[in-house]
Amino acid sequence: MKTIATARIEGPEAIGDAEIVQLENGAFQLQLKEFWVAQGAPDVQIVFSKAQDGVISESNIRFIAKLPAGTFNQNFEIDHLSDFEQMKTLIVYCKQFFAHFGHGTIERVI
Repeated sequence: MKTIATARIEGPEAIGDAEIVQLENGAFQLQLKEFWVAQGAPDVQIVFSKAQDGVISESNIRFIAKLPAGTFNQNFEIDHLSDFEQMKTLIVYCKQFFAHFGHGTIERVI
């Protein structure tokens, strides 16, 4: 396994560490570690964004996964993402209410 990039997500409703890794079989994965999402919001998602400042816009985000509430470690396959090189941030938000929970800048390792 090789780390491609990292990000520290911080905000009022989400916090934790993220790693984008390439597995031995060549697949890519987003790994969330010691991640926390606030309770009570419906439809919380994590997305990649082309915006450096974490602004959510339908034209600049790429869906990764829905997130549970609470504290967790979880991995998500991201092989569907053909434009990863253009992505600047990871954002956690509630899609239903368009509420920003937190974001972090993607720091490329290689």
